[in-house]
Amino acid sequence: MYFKKYEESDPNDPEYMFDWTVLRDAYKSYVGSIVIELCLPNSKYPKYILARMLEDATEEAPRETKRFPQALFDALGDLSVNIHANLTRDSLTE
Repeated sequence: MYFKKYEESDPNDPEYMFDWTVLRDAYKSYVGSIVIELCLPNSKYPKYILARMLEDATEEAPRETKRFPQALFDALGDLSVNIHANLTRDSLTE
């Protein structure tokens, strides 16, 4: 629901883009905002900070998490592990 067909793309090979109108409506909750920022390319917030904020927010408002499927949190857990691994690798190479 957060994507729409790019109008100028070839109908036989359609391209998709973010539907910014729908995306803005999703920013109605704090947890939803964090999840969206984690998923957006080129977010202005570092992923490790967003992951930590999401962890804190879900501890403070566990009812908010019921809006999202378990698969999303599984994927965010995988992302968190990768973020931590990259930060650890970077600190070891400096």
